[in-house]
Amino acid sequence: ISQLNIDRKAIDEYNRHYHRLDVYWHPRNKNISLSKEKTVLRIFDVISKENYEKTELYNDFLRKYHHYHIMTMYLYNKTNIYGFFTFTRNKNDKPFSSEDMVKMELISKFLSNRIWNSLDLEHLNFINGNLIYQEPNNMIGLLTSKETEVLDLVQKGLSNRQVSNELFISINTVKTHLLNIYRKLEVSNRTELCYKINNI
Repeated sequence: ISQLNIDRKAIDEYNRHYHRLDVYWHPRNKNISLSKEKTVLRIFDVISKENYEKTELYNDFLRKYHHYHIMTMYLYNKTNIYGFFTFTRNKNDKPFSSEDMVKMELISKFLSNRIWNSLDLEHLNFINGNLIYQEPNNMIGLLTSKETEVLDLVQKGLSNRQVSNELFISINTVKTHLLNIYRKLEVSNRTELCYKINNI
């Protein structure tokens, strides 16, 4: 999530608590249909108004910051969605129109190539459907942002429960992130993990 006329506090809160609930825009969501010709969606293309207004994401986060109408523009390379921009409007504002969508689709086609061609493609890879930057000779680049957060706290000596409390995620989610970290960095426990990280 990027800042443009959005409270910095809202961005921090979204990144810490709500990004995991924001599943509506994920390309693997079975309710969305995307192609290179259809690169823009509005929230009510994905979920009914009634169900949307019952979601935790809307009630605990979006409404708090006066966001209601949402439109997302996806960025494509030749084979994958590699990013997106989300736009919001207040409930009292005019909803995003079909004309808005057509304009955004044109912008998406233009930006998709421009942005993709400007990236350091040598160190970008799709891992489990996510675009990951892998720094040269640095295994940390294999990790997602959430896995990196878990790793940082584990290195500080926090227990699974402490990591869970710090990141507002369940202990099972912490364990899942740790297993993914072990697999990606080819270690089998915390001791090996910390040793390997300190000797990269």
